[in-house]
Amino acid sequence: MALMMDGEEVYRARLAECLAAAEATTLPQVKERHLTAAASWQTLLDTVMERKANVAALQRSRMRHQAEDTALSETEYEIPDTAVDAIEDGTPVMKAFRQSTGRSQHDVAVEAGITEDRLAAIEQGSTAHTDELARISNALGVPADLLVDE
Repeated sequence: MALMMDGEEVYRARLAECLAAAEATTLPQVKERHLTAAASWQTLLDTVMERKANVAALQRSRMRHQAEDTALSETEYEIPDTAVDAIEDGTPVMKAFRQSTGRSQHDVAVEAGITEDRLAAIEQGSTAHTDELARISNALGVPADLLVDE
C-alpha cells in the first residue's frame, strides 16, 4: 500500500535528495545541476509553506469574524415595531424579522448560503440546523436567539 504525501512532504523529500546527491558527487557540473534542482524544490516548498500560512490566517480571520457576528445579544438588539406587530398577528418569528428588514427570501437565502425553499421551510417552522441559524442571523443582523419560535 502506497503512502500518500502532501506537497510539502514531497518537496522536502526531493530537496533532501538533491542536496544529498550534490554532496555525494565529486563532479562540479553534476553538483551544480543537483544544487539548481534543490533551489527549485526549495522555491516550491517556500510557496507551499506561504500558502499554508495564508490559509491558516484566513481561517483565523473567519473564526474571529464569526465570533464577532454571533456576539450580538438579545439585550443589545432593539426589536423593530413592525416585527413585534407581525409576531403578535401570528407571523412566524423569523419571517417577521426578515420582513421587517424589507428583504426578500431570495436575498436572505443567498447571503445565508441556503436555498430559498429551505429558508421558507425554516420560516414556517422547520427546525434550522445550528449553522443555518447562525448564517441567517448574520444575514439579517438579528441575534439568533430571537429568531427561534418559543
